[in-house]
Amino acid sequence: MKLKTISVDSHIVVKLSDLIHKELKQKYNLFSPCEVVAAIAAQMFLFERKEVYIIHSSMHSVLYDGKDTWDFVLGVVLRDYKYPSKIYSELEYIPLFDNSKDLPNDFKDFFKRYYIDDVSEKISITKVKGMGLFYGTKEN
Repeated sequence: MKLKTISVDSHIVVKLSDLIHKELKQKYNLFSPCEVVAAIAAQMFLFERKEVYIIHSSMHSVLYDGKDTWDFVLGVVLRDYKYPSKIYSELEYIPLFDNSKDLPNDFKDFFKRYYIDDVSEKISITKVKGMGLFYGTKEN
């Protein structure tokens, strides 16, 4: 079964933005840690998916919804991409999470560091399903 794409302006993304930017911003200042954002996003994406995955490397954590990889810290979604594949197709900005103006480095260098250079690193994948319960970690 082919999964339907979740829009960058969907109800879930809007609610996630409200939570991250209003509730957590005061605790973490400018950026919320990627691990925290990916975990919260995983819980919220369960309203659209039966299961989702938090993919964590030594440098970064993202959400994989079974179709697309969501990076709410960088403010992008990679369509039809599962991190950490070296080949990615379409990159779409998430307007409510666009941090490109606040990033300290050139975005292309920042992106390359997390998505190309980090591919050789060991990653862990945590499946989140059902009522939002974590079902173990698989190391690659």
